[in-house]
Amino acid sequence: MSEQLRRLLAGPAQDIDLAQAALLVASHANPELDVAGYRQRIADLTVQMANLVDPQSRIADRIARLNRYFFGELGFTPNITDYYNPRNSLLDEVLDRRTGIPITLSLLYMEIGRGAGLSMQGVNFPGHFLVRCEAPPGAIILDPYSLGASFDEKTLHHRLGDIQNGGALQVRLPELLAGADNKDILVRMLRNLKAIYLRDEKFSLALPIVDWLVTAKPGEAMEMRDRGFIYQELECFRAAVNDFESYLAMAPAGADASEIRARLTELRLVAARLN
Repeated sequence: MSEQLRRLLAGPAQDIDLAQAALLVASHANPELDVAGYRQRIADLTVQMANLVDPQSRIADRIARLNRYFFGELGFTPNITDYYNPRNSLLDEVLDRRTGIPITLSLLYMEIGRGAGLSMQGVNFPGHFLVRCEAPPGAIILDPYSLGASFDEKTLHHRLGDIQNGGALQVRLPELLAGADNKDILVRMLRNLKAIYLRDEKFSLALPIVDWLVTAKPGEAMEMRDRGFIYQELECFRAAVNDFESYLAMAPAGADASEIRARLTELRLVAARLN
């Protein structure tokens, strides 16, 4: 399944089934995960949603019905008390436990919302993932982590103001609300997991996550560098040397380039002693 996800991440975003790919991500924590079975469960919920709405009804009414179904009847809730638990980023766990963080709740909300005939896209909003629903005369911005609340421009500006340096982002609000493609959404999910595992020093779990990030974003030197750090922690010294060398080739003038060069000198000696 790891190779299947790698192929998806290396290909075009439009070829990615987001729910399936998110389940493949979750399989790193549970190699026996029934990806097809969980994907079918999501599809079944989408069909049930379709049976609850009149596709010709107003978009606002369909959103309201989706919210009653998703949060009321299905019982999905934001996980506020244990936000940084990695289970909140694993789609099978979110489906079983009915709780998650903004991006995983949004993913399921979008999938099931399509059953209501709603055209939805994820929004990589700074600090908090959102959902964009197309509706004439303009898009509606929804927050599944706030039980499907809709946000107007004033509220979104206020949210940006709460983020460090967010004031500078406020002039870019229309750009920030553009829909994200499926690969960008997966990258954000992976970076969430990466941050959690590195914080908890779970390097063996972080490694496949960063492997996938390197595949998805081959031009981003930071991911190559971070994989080098993980390899070093796992005492895979030759692999760490390779990644640090690649990082320096990609970002020779990086802010930490001198630190990485010094680290490389030490690692080459260690790797040489292993020959």
